[in-house]
Amino acid sequence: MNVALNAGHYPGRDPGAIGPNGTQEADICLIIANKVKSLLPYDTLVIQEDSLQLICDKANEFEADLFVSVHANAATSPTAHGTETFFHPSSEAGQELAEAIHEEMTRIGFTDRGTKTMTFYVLAHTNMPAALVETAFISNKDEESFLASEEGQDRIAQAIAKGIDQYVNHR
Repeated sequence: MNVALNAGHYPGRDPGAIGPNGTQEADICLIIANKVKSLLPYDTLVIQEDSLQLICDKANEFEADLFVSVHANAATSPTAHGTETFFHPSSEAGQELAEAIHEEMTRIGFTDRGTKTMTFYVLAHTNMPAALVETAFISNKDEESFLASEEGQDRIAQAIAKGIDQYVNHR
């Protein structure tokens, strides 16, 4: 079993969303992705690049059996909160992966914003079941603090890893 984890965005070139206290999405995503890797019993590749095509190419060349892109959400409203997980509309297996991860993410206590279809580039151009998880809102001061904390990062990583395991063990 090969797992490709994409840590969203790229420090220094594309930091992603930045929270009210200055926390950068790219930094948090890399920390969480590496923690997920350490929890998985599979061959796991962590990818963080500033090219969406390069991310897809690396996952495809790795011959990953599944792909998970880790992000932190953002909104103009500082009160937006919760977790949501995306999958490509043409991928039934991607939906199953997204639902397994999302179920575990909601157990953390985040508001359930649901699983949704989307044609994000990394979901459309990878050759394996793929999900993109928006862990929490970095633009929300409370959720930013959780994302920036070691406890929060550990809990999110554990939820993603457990969701991946649930998906793998039920296929």
